[in-house]
Amino acid sequence: MLTRGAAGIGLGVLAGIVCSAGLIFLFSSRPDCGAGLHFGKGTGVDNRGSAVSDGRATTSLAVKSGEEEGEDGKVAGQPGTNAPVPGSSAETGNPGDDVEAEDQAGEAPAVPEEIAALKEKFMRERFGAICRQDKWIPTVSGGSNLVYITTGSLPPGRVGDTYEAQLQAASGFPPYLWCVAGGELPEGLTLDALSGKLRGIPLEPATADIFIGATDSRGSRDVAEYVLMFQPEDPLVILTDSLTAACPGGDYFFQLQASGGIPPYAWSVAGGLDQLGTIVLDPQTGQISGSIAASSLDTDIPLVLTLCDAQLQVSKEFVFRIRSALCILNYPQASVYEEDEFEFAFQAAGGTGPYVWGVSNSLPPGLELSAAGVCSGQPAESGRYEVSVWVQDNEGQSSSVQFALEVLPKPAASISAFEALLSRNSVALKWGMSTAGDNLSVRIVRSSAGNPAAPSDGTTLYLGPATAYTDSDVGRGTYYYAAFLEENGITVTSASPPCVCVTLPPETDPFADGVTGKNLLHPNAFRSSELPQIVLGAPRGTGLGSGSLDIVSIGAAINSDGGASAPYGGSIMVEFTDNVVWDGPGVDFTVFENVFYVCNEAGVLDPETRFMEPATVSVSQDGINWRQFPINFSPRYDPDSGELNLRHPYCYNSGFAGVNPVMSNGNDPDPTDPAMSGGDSFDISVLGLEWIRYVLIQSTGSRWLADKDGEIVYHNEETGAASRSNNKAGFDLDAVAAIWMKKISASGEAGGGGR
Repeated sequence: MLTRGAAGIGLGVLAGIVCSAGLIFLFSSRPDCGAGLHFGKGTGVDNRGSAVSDGRATTSLAVKSGEEEGEDGKVAGQPGTNAPVPGSSAETGNPGDDVEAEDQAGEAPAVPEEIAALKEKFMRERFGAICRQDKWIPTVSGGSNLVYITTGSLPPGRVGDTYEAQLQAASGFPPYLWCVAGGELPEGLTLDALSGKLRGIPLEPATADIFIGATDSRGSRDVAEYVLMFQPEDPLVILTDSLTAACPGGDYFFQLQASGGIPPYAWSVAGGLDQLGTIVLDPQTGQISGSIAASSLDTDIPLVLTLCDAQLQVSKEFVFRIRSALCILNYPQASVYEEDEFEFAFQAAGGTGPYVWGVSNSLPPGLELSAAGVCSGQPAESGRYEVSVWVQDNEGQSSSVQFALEVLPKPAASISAFEALLSRNSVALKWGMSTAGDNLSVRIVRSSAGNPAAPSDGTTLYLGPATAYTDSDVGRGTYYYAAFLEENGITVTSASPPCVCVTLPPETDPFADGVTGKNLLHPNAFRSSELPQIVLGAPRGTGLGSGSLDIVSIGAAINSDGGASAPYGGSIMVEFTDNVVWDGPGVDFTVFENVFYVCNEAGVLDPETRFMEPATVSVSQDGINWRQFPINFSPRYDPDSGELNLRHPYCYNSGFAGVNPVMSNGNDPDPTDPAMSGGDSFDISVLGLEWIRYVLIQSTGSRWLADKDGEIVYHNEETGAASRSNNKAGFDLDAVAAIWMKKISASGEAGGGGR
C-alpha cells in the first residue's frame, strides 16, 4: 500500500500534496509514434511529460451529503458539497434515486441511455472522472491529456483465413494515428494507420511479438505490446472422444489420437492414472499402457489429457473406467414432453468393443434406438413407458437396464419461475416460458399500489419475447411487478399472473459480513489488528486524488528466486452471511481498493501517476471449491523511454482488482451502482455460476503469476510496493459489495442464499 491523504505517506520524487478531483489539464504537442524505440520489461516508469495547468474546473453539479451514516457510524459523503441534484436523492447523491413512478398515469419508464448520460455528467462534474472500457480515468472536456490503448490481447488467426482485429483507444483527442512501434507484423498482415485495424491473410504459421502505438491529434502517445499468433490451417485437436474401459488384473493399451497444429506433440495427464497399477502415458507417442491391479474395484477416475504443439496446448476431460464385467452406465431419468426433440446416448463399459445396442420392448412412439446406442426422435404420445435396453459386446456378453420414461403432454403456454433480483436501486426481473411461439409475448407491468391483476393496473415496462428485463434506477419505495402472457396482442394468462413485491433499498446489507481466512505477507500488515471490521461495511473512497486509509494491506513481493519463496502475494477471504451475491444483468459484485493518482509539485493531479496494486479474484459457493476470474495482463510502455508502464490502467486489462479508484464513500454515491461507485466489478456468469458466497482476493506480487495467455504479471516495484519488509505493500482491501443482493420469487419467498 502506498497512499495519499491524512497520513501523508511519502513517495520520494513522486510525492505531492493532496488535491481535489475535477481538474483542467493543458496539452502539449508530442512527436510522432516512436517507431524504432527499444521496448522491454523493466521496473522503472517514466512520466510522459505532458504539461498540466493548475487551473481548477468549476463544478456546477453539487450533491447534498453527510446525512446518511454508514453502518460503522461514519458519516458518508464528501465535504463542501451541499446542493441536491435535480432528480437525484439528497440522501445518497445518485441521479434518479428519488424519482417517483406515476404508475397509474401510465408514464413510460426512463430511457436507460438518458440515465447513463446523467450519471456520466454527474461523475464528470463531481469527481472529474469518466469510465471507459471498465476503467475510470481523469477527464477534461470529454477527454484527458493522455491517450489510452484499451485493447487487451489479440485473438489468434489461422493460415489462409482472413484475419481482422480492431485496435481501440480512449480519451485524449481523436482521431488517433496508429503505427507499429516495434517488432514486425507477420507476412500478409497490415495495420491501417487511420482506423487501427489489423487485417490480412497470414501466409504461414507464426508467433510474433509486436508493439503498437497510438497518437492522438495533439500528440499524446501510447504503446502496447501484443503477441500475434497464426496457427496452421488444421487446428490442433484431440480426436479421441473416450477411453476404453479396463478390467482388474488385465493388461491395458490405448492409443490417443490427435491432428493439426505443428508437430511434434507432447502429451500429459492430470488425475489419478497412477492409482491404476502400472498404467502410464507416454508423452511423445500418446500411448496409455500397463497393467491394472487385480485388487482394483469397479470405479470411474476423471482425467484431463493435455496436448501441446509448438504454439498451443489443448485439453480434454475423460473418464477412465474399470469394470469387471460388461455393464450399461446410464439411462434417461428426466421426463420429456410430447413433440419436443429428444436425444440420449447410452454408454457402456467392460467387455470387448465394439458394442451393439437394442431394445427389448417398445419405445414411446416417435423414438428409436440406433445400433450405436443413441435414442432420438420426437415422442408422439404422452404416458409412462417401461423400457428395457440391452448391449452386447464383441464376444457375445450382454447386459441390460430397465427404466421408466415418462412422456408428458405438451404444456399450455404459460410463464414460470418469475423472480426478482434486487440491488439498492434497481430490480432485475427474470422468468421462464413453458412453451415458445412466434406469436407469444410477455408484458411486464409495474405498480406502486398493489399486485396488478390486469395490464391496465400499472405501467408497462416491457413487451416482447425475452425472458428478462431490468428496471434500472427505479428509486426507493415498494413496487409490485406482474408478468402477463400475450398471443397476437391478446392476453392469454388464464389465472392470476405471477407477481413479485419488492422494497428498495432492500433491508439486506450488500457488504461482506466476515473474514474467513487470510494469509498476510507481513506479520504487522497495515491495520491488520483491526480485522475483520476494517474490511467490512461500506467503502471509504475519496475519488481520484487520494486513496482510502480504511483498508488492510495483504502484501506483495518480487519473485526473485524462481518461485522458491512462493507465495509472493498475500490473500484474504471474505464471506457473505445474511445474503449471497446473485448473478444478475451485467456485473454482480465490486471489490474496492486503495487506488489513487499523485499530484505534481504544483498540487495538480497528474493523470500519469496512477498507483495500482493488482490482485486476482476467485469466488466460491462453499468456501472449498473455487473458480478464478481469468486475468489479462496487457503490457503498456512509455513511448519515449520504452520502459514498462505499470501506471497505465489498461496494462491490467481485465480480471484484476486494485485497478480503479473508489468514488463511493459510505453510500454516496451508491456502492452497488458500478456506473458511479468506482472499484473493480465482476460478473459471476463468466464462471458459469448463479450465486456465490465467498470471495478470495490474492495479491499478484511481481513476476510470479501468469495470465490466461501465459504473460507474466508485473506489480509496481517502486518504493517498497512489492517488498516483504514493507507492512504497507501489496493490495489494500477496503470493502466488497454485492450488486445483486437479494432474490424474491413469485411465491413471495425471499432467496437469501443459494437454494
